[in-house]
Amino acid sequence: MKTYQKYFFLVAAILLLAGCSKAPEETTSASTQTTVTQAPETEPATGATEPNSEAGIVLVDHVPAVLTQLSRGDIVTILGEQDDCYIVDSAKGQGLLEKHLVRTADQSAYESWTGYAKYGTLLHRNYHLTDDGGVVTTNTKVQVLEDLTWCYLVQVEDTRGYVLTDQISKQPIKSSSPNNDTGGGNGGGSSGGGTPGGQDGGDISLTDFFPNTVRAVLLSNQRTATVLVDDAELCLKYFERNDSVNVTQHTTDTCIIYLDGFYAFVPRIFVRMEQDELYESWTGYAKWNAEVYDDYHLYGEPVKNLKTNTEVTVLDDLGYCYLVEAEGEFGMMRPETVSKWKQTSGNSSNGSGGSSGGSSSGGEEWTPPKM
Repeated sequence: MKTYQKYFFLVAAILLLAGCSKAPEETTSASTQTTVTQAPETEPATGATEPNSEAGIVLVDHVPAVLTQLSRGDIVTILGEQDDCYIVDSAKGQGLLEKHLVRTADQSAYESWTGYAKYGTLLHRNYHLTDDGGVVTTNTKVQVLEDLTWCYLVQVEDTRGYVLTDQISKQPIKSSSPNNDTGGGNGGGSSGGGTPGGQDGGDISLTDFFPNTVRAVLLSNQRTATVLVDDAELCLKYFERNDSVNVTQHTTDTCIIYLDGFYAFVPRIFVRMEQDELYESWTGYAKWNAEVYDDYHLYGEPVKNLKTNTEVTVLDDLGYCYLVEAEGEFGMMRPETVSKWKQTSGNSSNGSGGSSGGSSSGGEEWTPPKM
């Protein structure tokens, strides 16, 4: 009996020791497994390719994120539509292109004609009319090559450029206006259009690019189109006011942004960075014939005409225009149409020759993203 008891206790002790030796193995295994599953949470999948960036806030609506630029005469394939843009495929990739910048294959070529410059005509280097523009002497002959709705593509002697449609007459001007054309027309405005400062978009591939928001509007009857202007902006998307952007590099003119694996540029003037000094808003008063635009280019029809001395809250100064709130709505106004004091006279104009457009882009050369 004693021998059996000894044997029983010996077996029990062995089993107990065996059980105790397995416990650390299970604990170690569980610990190892926990470490493995938590690792991806601390290391983002895009950590190897995501560039360092700073947060920026977009100040106005409809700011383009430009992937690259196309040239006059380039052929594109229209794949779909989104608002006032075509979704196109080009030799440089796929993206959004404004409809008025192309002529589809089923449209007739524009018949060029000779016009005459009105007093104060400005010849701009880009279709956004964002540079200061060179003054063209009254009655200078102008060859109109294309009608882009708000402006003409023209040839003036050996120079090609863009002028507002209301600055060209089909008949010579017979008025006695002086030929010293220093006054400005209603130029456009923006700081980032045209060719921006010298920043490279980096190595990107657009071959498989399609914004998720436009997949539903692809066309079954795809057709080709011809680009009508130089430096036509092929865009990744358009940002709206208060959208956040990831800025990887920036100059005084341009922000390079990173979005879902793509690099693009946006005008620096339309982005507020954390280090930028906040603009102190102030209350002004509309001058006679003041106009409010919903487009930061300031061309086309204004959305609102303000009565003299209407209160205007100036929210930001974009250089060539003010971002304002007037009568409960946001918009853009020319600086010369807003005063810090109420007007005491009736129909007195602001005395300026008109806006000459926005500031020019940087003098450095834009290097398109490598395909």
